[in-house]
Amino acid sequence: QDDYLYIGSTAGMFIYSIENPSTPTFQSVISHVVGCDPVVVQGDLAYVTIRGGNECGQDLSILEVIDVTDKQNPFILEQYDMNQPYGLGVKDNLVFVCDQGVGLRVFDASASPDLEEIQVFDSVTTLDVIPQDDKLIMISEVALVQYTYTETGIELLSTFNLE
Repeated sequence: QDDYLYIGSTAGMFIYSIENPSTPTFQSVISHVVGCDPVVVQGDLAYVTIRGGNECGQDLSILEVIDVTDKQNPFILEQYDMNQPYGLGVKDNLVFVCDQGVGLRVFDASASPDLEEIQVFDSVTTLDVIPQDDKLIMISEVALVQYTYTETGIELLSTFNLE
């Protein structure tokens, strides 16, 4: 995001300046309980999922909204309980969370850090999601699924079975 690199790890989210890409410079870290930890950033907000109950550590599974306005001092604004979050993505005012046991969860982030769940696609076991310009690509254990954005959320466009 801009001149910064955000790295999710099992222990927290690290921020590095990549103003000079050949020598990234450590800015800060925001630590959390041990867990699998992907991160996406939009503007001054980072969205981090922490998945527990597995080889990643403890039992806590959450979605965090983190203020990264001051790269030296990020702080958690809000936390949301999740089941088993894997990949996540952000596009405009939408946050997508692949939450195994629940499905693909779509949140309205227009009032972030207050998120409102607006859709759940519970017919798929989700692993990762990639928001594109006008499409959303989601991968499950058995399929590659494509959605299209609408004014009210997202709609299924196509499914490609991987089995």
